[in-house]
Amino acid sequence: EAVLKPMQEALEAKSKALKAISAKLQKDAGSKKKPKLAKIVNRVGRVPLRCFPLSLDSVEAGQEAKAILDQAANASCIEAEVCAFVCSMLCQSSRLFNGTCALGLPLDMTPDAKGGQEESGTAEVAKLDWYYVEFDPDAVPVEQYYARYQRNSNVPTIESVSIAHMVIPDGASVNEAEAFLLRQGFYRLSAEAQPFYERLGYSQHSLKLLEHQPVADALGPGGVYHTLMGECLNITQEQYVGTTAVREQWHTFHYDLCFFRYTTQY
Repeated sequence: EAVLKPMQEALEAKSKALKAISAKLQKDAGSKKKPKLAKIVNRVGRVPLRCFPLSLDSVEAGQEAKAILDQAANASCIEAEVCAFVCSMLCQSSRLFNGTCALGLPLDMTPDAKGGQEESGTAEVAKLDWYYVEFDPDAVPVEQYYARYQRNSNVPTIESVSIAHMVIPDGASVNEAEAFLLRQGFYRLSAEAQPFYERLGYSQHSLKLLEHQPVADALGPGGVYHTLMGECLNITQEQYVGTTAVREQWHTFHYDLCFFRYTTQY
């Protein structure tokens, strides 16, 4: 709890800041004055990302798809194997996109080349090696639909998995950039706090078990085996198995024995 408290306070502060910036974004949307554009300073790892539309000539997908055809992302998504989620966030709807995106990686992988120092945030197409990714353009809308009926808020979302590998879009306003960085920081803190939340939940659950199980002698006579609670043993054993379905043979079985919690065999 002592470790979680400052994290909880920081998460609450970011949540309040997100509400405040949302109000500013609504104000910008209703204003006739063009908002001030953000200056993107940190371009480390920033590479162009291109989503491919169903058809640039079609009435349904054409102009809307062209407007968001060229994006940007962090190349770190490749090593993390989450580029498909990044593309699902940036290029939504199968009415517009065919489910293929590509990241433009500089052929010269020097720090300057990786950063994409061009003012537009993209390198020259001729100097890029395109890394192609298959993705689901309907993943985010479908997730949002089912989230209405899902009670478990601890389930990772596509945004929570991908946002660390996303970047401020080119042409974003100052408020849009601030909102993005706040969301990115919020998810990062949430991920850091998750193990501590799980440990706290397990500790509280174990305390409840210790309070109730000795009454029923579930921990042995008078609770004599209480020190074993939560202790796990991993056992690997070779056993000779004879069946009528397959020929008699030796098999290796793995057992996980966690006292007063669970036992698994595989």
